[in-house]
Amino acid sequence: PDRRQREGLQTAALWLLVVLGCAVIGYCALHWQLDLAFVIAPAFGL
Repeated sequence: PDRRQREGLQTAALWLLVVLGCAVIGYCALHWQLDLAFVIAPAFGL
């Protein structure tokens, strides 16, 4: 049971890292899209 518990913790930690990574990437993408929109829109006169 001890080894299985440790493997479960490793799996949970891995999922946590994946979720955090996706959240950070999504936030950055959203932030950059907003910044790009503010930069590009005036350039095209929108």
